Amino acid sequence: MFIVNILKNKAVRKPIIVAWTIAIVISGSIPIVTGQIYGAEEAKQLLDFVQRASLYYGSAVVTASATILALILTVLGLTTAHMKDPDKTTFVRLHAIAAFCVYAFIASVFLLLMSSLPVDEFEKIPSDWYRFAYYVICFWNGMLAGYIISAILILRDTASNIIADLSPDFDEEGEKESSKKSSD
Repeated sequence: MFIVNILKNKAVRKPIIVAWTIAIVISGSIPIVTGQIYGAEEAKQLLDFVQRASLYYGSAVVTASATILALILTVLGLTTAHMKDPDKTTFVRLHAIAAFCVYAFIASVFLLLMSSLPVDEFEKIPSDWYRFAYYVICFWNGMLAGYIISAILILRDTASNIIADLSPDFDEEGEKESSKKSSD
């Protein structure tokens, strides 16, 4: 339900929709480009490939989410200490970024756990299981992309807002307007 509450806020709705559209298109195109999986051996090979790639991908998303979460604390300190009148939108955005990063972190840990299964060693697994596992991991990778892209797009908007609030006012000649007023 928390995601629904985040989507109700207009300040973060557009980046989230863009991010999830990108993630759905990319993750949905992977099985389409791969084509129909005809046999258990082919499914096993595709699953093995996706598992190896997902180990790197999951590690990267874990690192990115943890780093963004740590940097949010810095942004909060900067915002509260230096902004004259911080607006609610900045805090709503930071809250949404933190939520998406936490979701991405947890989902990445699960992806790493799923990717560490020794698929080649399984002997008594039904052949349909490999196909199912392949599609689940592809879907999971897309979900991670949606979370992390959402966080990054909202972060960009938040950074632009904070920079606009904290940057000094310059006139057309590049001089500070406040220093120009004091010299007149």
